[in-house]
Amino acid sequence: MDQPTTGAAAMRARYTGRARDLFPLFLGTLLLTVVTLGVYRFWARARIRKHIWSRIALQDDALEYTGTGKELFLGFLKAALVLVPVIALVPLMDVLAAANPDFALAFSAMKAVVYLVFGYLFYVGYYAATRYRLSRTRWRGIRFALAGSPWHYGAMAMLGMVLRFVTLGLYTPYYDVKLAGYEAKNRRFGTEPFLFQGSGRDLLGSYAMCWLLFIPTLGLSWFWYDARRMCYVVAHTGLDKAQLSLGNITGWKVMALKMGNFFIALFTLGFCYPVVVRRTMRFWCDNLSAMGSVDFARIRQAATRAGSGEGLAGFFDIDAVGG
Repeated sequence: MDQPTTGAAAMRARYTGRARDLFPLFLGTLLLTVVTLGVYRFWARARIRKHIWSRIALQDDALEYTGTGKELFLGFLKAALVLVPVIALVPLMDVLAAANPDFALAFSAMKAVVYLVFGYLFYVGYYAATRYRLSRTRWRGIRFALAGSPWHYGAMAMLGMVLRFVTLGLYTPYYDVKLAGYEAKNRRFGTEPFLFQGSGRDLLGSYAMCWLLFIPTLGLSWFWYDARRMCYVVAHTGLDKAQLSLGNITGWKVMALKMGNFFIALFTLGFCYPVVVRRTMRFWCDNLSAMGSVDFARIRQAATRAGSGEGLAGFFDIDAVGG
């Protein structure tokens, strides 16, 4: 269905959900998850996402989540076939090292390789899960999508981790922008690609200040760098002739969000998850906007979509909401 061109005006996101509306669904799906010994959690996650997505509005039109619990469950089973044998290697190496002390060093090296593979698969899983979620998200009938390779993303992430280590962390801004840029440039809204232009060099000063103040602030300086990083990445991302913005996000606000969510979840033993969701979604939607124009009339539905569930991310329990 053709959509009119949006003129050069601010386009804003809005979250209309209320915690009390999510509570019955959350408690009901939690009970079913407990009764089924955890099996229902995939269907619970799909139902909760449908609820949350439907309360996110762009230009007064809500998002739609079309993923299913069955897809998430099958994706988890596929990931288990890969990861369970890898996990089993760790205690096996310990047993073999205890039985063969002369080869303990070799077995320790093999165990280190297993951990590296695990780390690599974590990043692969994150990218594949993002691709799945976008492919199951529609706005005005048009699907989002994520091109690119999860395996390439995982390799970039692991190489970046090595460079961060050998540079005592100073490569971090380049690492952050490189990964965010790869993901942003591969995002699609139907047939329209997102655009990204940015350089880690622009964040080097912010990171250096964070690095210098990390110990004196007991690590709290990271929130200020995190806020600067997110604002920079979003501000350098666009769609057609529209430029995105996160508004006036500060380190204080990010710290209040994340620490507030942590303590709410901690002191309520997770039962106030709907409150965490509302705080998180309101925070990002209230600050996200785009200035410029998008010719929606020429955007068409993408030909393909990701065919499986979240797989590795489901195994690692990486979720999109609640940060």
